[in-house]
Amino acid sequence: MNCITESVAKDRGANSSAGEPDHLNFPEPRSNRFARLRGDTLGYVFVITAVLLFSAQDSLSNYLGERYHPIFITMIRFWVFAAFVLFLAFRSPGGVKLLSKTAYPFLQITRGVLLPTEIAIFVFGLAHVGLVFTQAIFQSTPVIVTVLSLLFLGECVGLRRWIAVVGGQFGVLQQNPIRDP
Repeated sequence: MNCITESVAKDRGANSSAGEPDHLNFPEPRSNRFARLRGDTLGYVFVITAVLLFSAQDSLSNYLGERYHPIFITMIRFWVFAAFVLFLAFRSPGGVKLLSKTAYPFLQITRGVLLPTEIAIFVFGLAHVGLVFTQAIFQSTPVIVTVLSLLFLGECVGLRRWIAVVGGQFGVLQQNPIRDP
Protein backbone atom coordinates (compact mmCIF):
# COMPACT_ATOMS: atom_id res chain seq x y z
CA MET A 1 0.00 0.00 0.00
CA ASN A 2 1.18 3.53 -0.67
CA CYS A 3 0.87 6.52 1.66
CA ILE A 4 -2.53 7.64 0.43
CA THR A 5 -4.26 4.26 0.69
CA GLU A 6 -2.74 3.65 4.14
CA SER A 7 -4.02 7.01 5.34
CA VAL A 8 -7.53 6.39 3.98
CA ALA A 9 -7.64 2.87 5.42
CA LYS A 10 -6.51 4.15 8.80
CA ASP A 11 -9.18 6.90 8.76
CA ARG A 12 -11.92 4.44 7.83
CA GLY A 13 -10.81 2.04 10.54
CA ALA A 14 -10.93 4.76 13.18
CA ASN A 15 -14.41 5.87 12.16
CA SER A 16 -15.93 2.41 11.97
CA SER A 17 -14.85 1.23 15.43
CA ALA A 18 -17.35 0.76 18.21
CA GLY A 19 -18.06 3.93 20.15
CA GLU A 20 -16.49 7.26 19.39
CA PRO A 21 -13.11 7.59 17.66
CA ASP A 22 -10.14 8.40 19.90
CA HIS A 23 -9.84 11.98 18.69
CA LEU A 24 -13.35 12.79 20.03
CA ASN A 25 -12.71 11.66 23.61
CA PHE A 26 -12.05 14.84 25.55
CA PRO A 27 -10.38 14.74 28.95
CA GLU A 28 -12.30 16.14 31.87
CA PRO A 29 -11.32 19.64 32.96
CA ARG A 30 -9.09 19.81 36.05
CA SER A 31 -10.96 22.60 37.80
CA ASN A 32 -14.52 23.83 38.03
CA ARG A 33 -13.73 26.96 36.00
CA PHE A 34 -14.49 25.18 32.75
CA ALA A 35 -16.94 22.62 34.16
CA ARG A 36 -19.88 24.17 32.31
CA LEU A 37 -18.04 24.17 28.97
CA ARG A 38 -17.72 20.78 27.34
CA GLY A 39 -16.15 19.37 24.20
CA ASP A 40 -16.43 21.62 21.19
CA THR A 41 -17.46 24.74 23.12
CA LEU A 42 -14.30 24.69 25.23
CA GLY A 43 -12.24 24.14 22.08
CA TYR A 44 -13.88 27.12 20.37
CA VAL A 45 -13.19 29.33 23.39
CA PHE A 46 -9.51 28.37 23.37
CA VAL A 47 -9.15 28.83 19.59
CA ILE A 48 -10.81 32.25 19.62
CA THR A 49 -8.71 33.30 22.61
CA ALA A 50 -5.51 32.15 20.87
CA VAL A 51 -6.43 33.99 17.65
CA LEU A 52 -7.16 37.19 19.57
CA LEU A 53 -3.93 36.95 21.58
CA PHE A 54 -1.75 36.24 18.54
CA SER A 55 -3.43 39.04 16.57
CA ALA A 56 -2.82 41.47 19.40
CA GLN A 57 0.77 40.27 19.75
CA ASP A 58 1.46 40.68 16.02
CA SER A 59 -0.15 44.13 15.96
CA LEU A 60 1.88 45.22 18.99
CA SER A 61 5.06 43.81 17.41
CA ASN A 62 4.25 45.71 14.21
CA TYR A 63 3.78 48.94 16.16
CA LEU A 64 6.92 48.46 18.28
CA GLY A 65 8.95 47.20 15.30
CA GLU A 66 8.71 50.63 13.71
CA ARG A 67 10.11 52.30 16.84
CA TYR A 68 12.55 49.81 18.42
CA HIS A 69 15.15 47.31 17.26
CA PRO A 70 13.80 43.76 16.62
CA ILE A 71 16.32 42.22 19.03
CA PHE A 72 15.04 44.47 21.85
CA ILE A 73 11.42 43.48 21.14
CA THR A 74 12.37 39.79 21.06
CA MET A 75 14.23 40.16 24.36
CA ILE A 76 11.20 41.72 26.07
CA ARG A 77 8.90 39.02 24.67
CA PHE A 78 11.13 36.28 26.02
CA TRP A 79 11.50 37.92 29.43
CA VAL A 80 7.71 37.93 29.76
CA PHE A 81 7.54 34.35 28.49
CA ALA A 82 10.30 33.24 30.89
CA ALA A 83 8.49 34.82 33.85
CA PHE A 84 5.29 32.99 32.89
CA VAL A 85 7.07 29.64 32.44
CA LEU A 86 8.97 29.99 35.71
CA PHE A 87 5.73 30.81 37.52
CA LEU A 88 4.13 27.63 36.17
CA ALA A 89 7.27 25.57 36.81
CA PHE A 90 7.47 26.60 40.46
CA ARG A 91 3.83 25.60 40.92
CA SER A 92 4.27 22.16 39.34
CA PRO A 93 5.32 19.04 41.27
CA GLY A 94 9.09 18.67 41.12
CA GLY A 95 9.63 22.33 40.30
CA VAL A 96 12.09 23.77 37.81
CA LYS A 97 14.70 21.05 38.35
CA LEU A 98 12.39 18.26 37.19
CA LEU A 99 11.03 20.24 34.24
CA SER A 100 14.49 21.25 33.01
CA LYS A 101 15.74 17.67 32.59
CA THR A 102 15.92 16.47 29.01
CA ALA A 103 17.24 13.44 27.19
CA TYR A 104 18.21 15.62 24.20
CA PRO A 105 20.06 18.73 25.43
CA PHE A 106 21.55 19.54 22.00
CA LEU A 107 18.09 19.61 20.40
CA GLN A 108 16.71 21.78 23.18
CA ILE A 109 19.59 24.26 22.88
CA THR A 110 19.17 24.34 19.10
CA ARG A 111 15.45 24.96 19.53
CA GLY A 112 16.22 27.66 22.09
CA VAL A 113 18.44 29.45 19.57
CA LEU A 114 16.16 29.04 16.55
CA LEU A 115 12.97 30.31 18.20
CA PRO A 116 14.27 33.77 19.19
CA THR A 117 16.00 34.04 15.83
CA GLU A 118 12.71 33.33 14.05
CA ILE A 119 10.86 35.87 16.18
CA ALA A 120 13.53 38.55 15.58
CA ILE A 121 13.29 37.94 11.82
CA PHE A 122 9.49 38.12 12.03
CA VAL A 123 9.61 41.46 13.89
CA PHE A 124 12.20 42.75 11.41
CA GLY A 125 9.83 41.74 8.58
CA LEU A 126 6.93 43.50 10.27
CA ALA A 127 8.92 46.71 10.51
CA HIS A 128 10.24 46.65 6.94
CA VAL A 129 7.69 44.79 4.83
CA GLY A 130 4.42 45.18 6.71
CA LEU A 131 1.96 42.95 8.50
CA VAL A 132 0.21 41.48 5.45
CA PHE A 133 3.33 40.35 3.58
CA THR A 134 5.01 39.08 6.73
CA GLN A 135 1.93 37.03 7.64
CA ALA A 136 1.67 35.71 4.08
CA ILE A 137 5.24 34.44 4.25
CA PHE A 138 4.78 33.13 7.80
CA GLN A 139 1.55 31.31 6.89
CA SER A 140 3.28 29.40 4.11
CA THR A 141 5.13 27.29 6.69
CA PRO A 142 2.68 24.32 6.48
CA VAL A 143 3.74 23.78 2.86
CA ILE A 144 7.41 24.00 3.79
CA VAL A 145 7.02 21.69 6.80
CA THR A 146 5.03 19.15 4.78
CA VAL A 147 7.61 19.00 1.99
CA LEU A 148 10.53 18.85 4.44
CA SER A 149 8.83 16.08 6.44
CA LEU A 150 8.73 14.01 3.26
CA LEU A 151 12.39 14.64 2.50
CA PHE A 152 14.01 14.43 5.93
CA LEU A 153 11.66 12.37 8.08
CA GLY A 154 10.24 10.00 5.48
CA GLU A 155 6.71 10.92 6.58
CA CYS A 156 3.74 9.52 4.75
CA VAL A 157 1.51 12.45 3.71
CA GLY A 158 -2.01 11.48 2.70
CA LEU A 159 -4.28 13.00 0.09
CA ARG A 160 -6.45 14.82 2.64
CA ARG A 161 -3.44 16.54 4.17
CA TRP A 162 -2.18 17.64 0.75
CA ILE A 163 -5.63 19.03 -0.08
CA ALA A 164 -5.67 20.95 3.23
CA VAL A 165 -2.15 22.30 2.66
CA VAL A 166 -2.89 23.41 -0.91
CA GLY A 167 -6.22 24.96 0.15
CA GLY A 168 -4.49 26.84 2.96
CA GLN A 169 -1.76 28.03 0.62
CA PHE A 170 -4.42 29.29 -1.80
CA GLY A 171 -5.91 31.31 1.07
CA VAL A 172 -2.49 32.74 1.89
CA LEU A 173 -1.98 33.82 -1.71
CA GLN A 174 -5.26 35.77 -1.53
CA GLN A 175 -3.67 38.17 0.99
CA ASN A 176 -1.66 39.99 -1.70
CA PRO A 177 -2.48 43.71 -1.21
CA ILE A 178 -0.86 44.80 -4.51
CA ARG A 179 -3.43 43.10 -6.73
CA ASP A 180 -4.92 45.28 -9.49
CA PRO A 181 -8.58 46.15 -8.82
